Amino acid sequence: LRPFIIGVTSCLESLRSSISKAALSLIKTLAVHLKGKINGELGCVFPSVLKRASESSFLSAEADEVLHVLIEAAAPHAVIRTLSQHVSARRLQAKIAFALTYCVERNAECASVFRGRAGRTALDLTLATLDVCIRGGHPDARLYAKRCLSCLIDVLGSDGLEKPMRAYPDLFAFEESGNASVY
Repeated sequence: LRPFIIGVTSCLESLRSSISKAALSLIKTLAVHLKGKINGELGCVFPSVLKRASESSFLSAEADEVLHVLIEAAAPHAVIRTLSQHVSARRLQAKIAFALTYCVERNAECASVFRGRAGRTALDLTLATLDVCIRGGHPDARLYAKRCLSCLIDVLGSDGLEKPMRAYPDLFAFEESGNASVY
């Protein structure tokens, strides 16, 4: 699967929009049919899809849809881990916050995603990623971070988030100022 995914990803980065659109469609189809088996390929796919989604072109809506399908097809821990690895790219931070928010909201009813050892790691990666997005200052990233924090507060309660958030002063100040309490 890896060589095939690498080939499709290289087509996604093509300057020809028809090739990129076909690659997005193929990735979406793969994600739907390989549900649960795509976790290991997220590191190859996400950067290119995030890049397409952050561009100002007709492909950005298609790339947003592919992000949704990938998030639905993959395990939440794998999505969170992969997004956290690419948050240093400032131009992708708004789309990373968008994808992270969708992942958290989609899995909100399943509080076990953020419980236990793996859950604490996922929560820490989520908070670290949101912290970077907030410090980046992009208005959309801040908006999605607000939604994501609000959802986390609903799932874990403010007491469940207080201690982990103290490790991220900017994020903690953002939440304390009331910015994260409203959708």
